[in-house]
Amino acid sequence: RFKLTMFLHAVFLALLVWLPFQSPQERFRQRFESAEAQRRAGNVDKAESEYVSLLADGYHNLGRVYAAQGNHREAARPLEAALKHRPDFPEALVDLSIALFNTGSFKEALVLLDPAVALHPENAAFHHMRGKCHFMLNEFEKAIADLETAARLTPHDHDVAYTLALAYLKRGKKPAALEIFNRMIVQLGNRPQLRIVIGRAYR
Repeated sequence: RFKLTMFLHAVFLALLVWLPFQSPQERFRQRFESAEAQRRAGNVDKAESEYVSLLADGYHNLGRVYAAQGNHREAARPLEAALKHRPDFPEALVDLSIALFNTGSFKEALVLLDPAVALHPENAAFHHMRGKCHFMLNEFEKAIADLETAARLTPHDHDVAYTLALAYLKRGKKPAALEIFNRMIVQLGNRPQLRIVIGRAYR
């Protein structure tokens, strides 16, 4: 059992991190006051559970701060802490997999993503990140499988579509890639910037 006094100090630190990024901020205060009310009423387990949840959110947002600054190695630490406090935290797991991806730790990201996909097979973000990791490891058929699932779940996500097209090209499936690129042009407009990005895919 955690000592509640230590939790109170830790939650206040989490509050300092989280409030600038939480909208509305009132939600955090209400959750904290609810946990305090449970503690005062003697419902220690319920209070502890809410404190842990608040800590996980605080660590998650600290990781997002580091990631926004481009410091992906540093971002991984609080994101790991968030998952330690709340193992089933899909948003934190996605952000941690992104941090690992951006540091070139593709296999480490897959260690997280494989069980996550098994638990949440309809989570497009898990499939997307796993597909990108497989792509970077030159495992193109696995990448295609995940990216096709992500594209089915999020048909208007152009990042998913573009990465899938790249994977198709790597496997010599040019008609499938061209179909995606043409669809992107229809959806986004025939802009020079888009043509440049598509052109780079064929290099």
